[in-house]
Amino acid sequence: MSEAGPTVFSVGQKFPVPVPLNEGVRLSLWDAGTMTMILQFPNMHSKELKAFKHGFHRYGIMRAPTPFPLAVLTFDFPEPLGPLTCPFNAVIEPRKRIEEYLDTSGGVKNALHLFMLDKDILKAQRMSGLWPEFILLLHDIVREQLSGTFTPFEMEESTQLIIGASQHYILSQSKIFKHERIGNPHKKT
Repeated sequence: MSEAGPTVFSVGQKFPVPVPLNEGVRLSLWDAGTMTMILQFPNMHSKELKAFKHGFHRYGIMRAPTPFPLAVLTFDFPEPLGPLTCPFNAVIEPRKRIEEYLDTSGGVKNALHLFMLDKDILKAQRMSGLWPEFILLLHDIVREQLSGTFTPFEMEESTQLIIGASQHYILSQSKIFKHERIGNPHKKT
């Protein structure tokens, strides 16, 4: 019996896993509870790619004031991307991945793997570390999602309410964290 090798992500190549069909941002958990964000920008411009490569300078989290306790994460990139909002519903994630993500016995899993796609082609990728306090707030919302009984209608309605809100408004209502890049030449020591 042969084991499948690791999945390889190569910039400029076809993305090796299923991709979102619509433009936008999708947050999910992959193996070992790795938080992954896929940005789908069909026919992207070079300025959007440059903003992604520069990275976000701050990010926020809020529990949506909706019937279903939706976790709303916002990552604020330079223009023309600006703030990108990612609703997160742990109920639809595989239970094993959620359990791995919530397990802090080996420390808080604070890595975020970001992929920027143009249709099914990987244009750029990056890895960022998020503040543990941010992750623990997300854990609290995820536990609230998993502890309740919510109808599919409540989950969908909550998601649609957030998708319809201004991303700048959502960011203004979120707990904000400054993203500090290692080796940032603009940071004074």
